[in-house]
Amino acid sequence: ADTPYQTHAPLYAAFIALQDVTEEMGPTMYIPRTFDEKSKGRKSFDEGGGGSESREEMLGTTKSLLATLKKGDVAIFDTRTLHAGTANRCSLRVLFNITFRNPKATEKIGHKGSMRPGYKDKLTLGQMREELAKSPCVSAETFGFMGDGLTREPTASALEASLGLSL
Repeated sequence: ADTPYQTHAPLYAAFIALQDVTEEMGPTMYIPRTFDEKSKGRKSFDEGGGGSESREEMLGTTKSLLATLKKGDVAIFDTRTLHAGTANRCSLRVLFNITFRNPKATEKIGHKGSMRPGYKDKLTLGQMREELAKSPCVSAETFGFMGDGLTREPTASALEASLGLSL
């Protein structure tokens, strides 16, 4: 997601590659200089230029940079920069994403943090590295044991199973 234009950069993001990210894995695409309100690409995107089809066309025809990264590389960017994931033709790409709020930015940023409550305090970076080392092409099953990270009210059958009971 891209942050709407503001005078001061509201957020800076750091994408840390926890595995090599190749073109086949759908690396993040950045459109240079679109953090600037005066940028032709930024203006076209913000105005919608006729709707989502025009935005898609603009994203597909504008010069962009791909963040193909080696394990341990970091891509740091101003979130006003237009960016998007590209088509993933291989497997999951696993990045550790950290955002920093700029104290000079006082306008609303339009979104909240993305840490799902069910993931908090559940996995260390060492455990993540171990899972990633098991296969060069990560799949949805790699972290399947983590679930979707959403918290729900437990059902009676889930409680029974977790307690080893039959009610």
